[in-house]
Amino acid sequence: MINTVKEKLINKYNLISKQAKASILLTICGFLQKGISLIIVPVYTRIMPTEAYGEYSVFLSWFELVSIFVTLNMWNYFLTNGMTKYSDNVDKFISSLQGLSTVLTLVWFLIYLVFNRLWERLTGLAFVVMFVMFVELLTMPSFQYWCQRKRYEYDAKSVLIITLVLYILFPSISIPYILMVEQKGIAAIIGRAVVSSIIYLFPAISIWRKGKCWFNKEYWKNALRFSVPLIPHFLALMILNLSDRIMIERLCGETEAAFYSVAYSAGSVLLIINSSILGSFIPYTYQSIKSNNAQNIRKKSSILLMIVGGLNIVLILMAPEAISLLAPDEYKAAIYVIPPVALSNIFLFLFNLFANIEYYYEQTKQIAVVSVVCAIINVFLNYIYIPRYGFTAAGYTTLFCYILYSILHYCFMRRVCRRFMNGYQVYDVGTLVKMSVIIVIIGIAIIRLYDYMIIRYMLMIAVVIVGIVKRRWLIAIIKNIS
Repeated sequence: MINTVKEKLINKYNLISKQAKASILLTICGFLQKGISLIIVPVYTRIMPTEAYGEYSVFLSWFELVSIFVTLNMWNYFLTNGMTKYSDNVDKFISSLQGLSTVLTLVWFLIYLVFNRLWERLTGLAFVVMFVMFVELLTMPSFQYWCQRKRYEYDAKSVLIITLVLYILFPSISIPYILMVEQKGIAAIIGRAVVSSIIYLFPAISIWRKGKCWFNKEYWKNALRFSVPLIPHFLALMILNLSDRIMIERLCGETEAAFYSVAYSAGSVLLIINSSILGSFIPYTYQSIKSNNAQNIRKKSSILLMIVGGLNIVLILMAPEAISLLAPDEYKAAIYVIPPVALSNIFLFLFNLFANIEYYYEQTKQIAVVSVVCAIINVFLNYIYIPRYGFTAAGYTTLFCYILYSILHYCFMRRVCRRFMNGYQVYDVGTLVKMSVIIVIIGIAIIRLYDYMIIRYMLMIAVVIVGIVKRRWLIAIIKNIS
């Protein structure tokens, strides 16, 4: 019987498109990656003092911020555009981008050496930590270029394998090292950097051997012209996502930063679903607009929001269990951060829906403007409310800013639609708003049920039953956008 079921699944898998197969494998990859990361969290929180784990989480926040300037995040948008534009010479194109990334990293490292004392006072990060950070940044872009190319070519198996190797080696190397030394926060940072830098070398060598080009004036010029104006957007987005941990550490201490980081990790786990759905829906959106079938987008978007909303409601229902799995009892207060973080996923999803229209028509300036405005507001609100209400306040300021983020992008999207689509409204905004309000109300109300496990479990089972009953309908929707 088991073999029969297995054969049926294999046959169904073989019948679907190459794009859909890639989407499935990348989703699995995302879940495994996030799953391994979540497994590491309870281990780290138990073998490291809260101050050391807070130090490690703050380093990760600074790493994300610094990487924006060092790497320009060229793999996010420019690489895909470039592979389409320079399809006849992709190897040379990617190799030259790797050369540009290497030069940028070395230049920024020299700048750091000149101002290292100022930087240490600003961030609290010691020289050894910053040196390790730049070593990782030297090879990390190569890994991203390689992964993006494999995704572009729908070669998801390679991405799955190397990602699994990377995330299995992280704890295998880091945990023994943490247990051996006294400075456990720095040990976790060094362990991460050593593993990633070694793994990243393999795609770097592969890119160089295929392209054999470190410099191309046209490629470098276009890369800088495209990517530099997006720095404010990426920077602001990172500030919106990560500044709360840094501010909590400065205003409340490393212990509360550790609490918040654990809760944020749990609350953002379903971003994998967001990314997978959007990864399929973006090409679907672009193809629909190109073929003058934008009404198809209108039909699907509300259903996708319902799926994302339902999954995040389940996550909120399971918040107490999630925190108990990820960390010891002393982290219990972190459960109250999961609802606002999970609800933020809803509005991050809506933002991407609206921003996709802006990206399609290359109206990127307003994207940066909105990101900067929301980041400034987020920092301001955190500065006011974190000292008053503790680390939990950061979750709600993040939720508020993502709501504002999606609203502003909707306004800009309407302007784009009026200019390029004769005023046609791509999405049924009325339905999206009603659904969002209902999801937020339910999510906040669930907090009152955290002491009533049986009621929460009954509600979760009800959501799962609805999903099972409607599975064919949901699968059909997903297939249509793959």
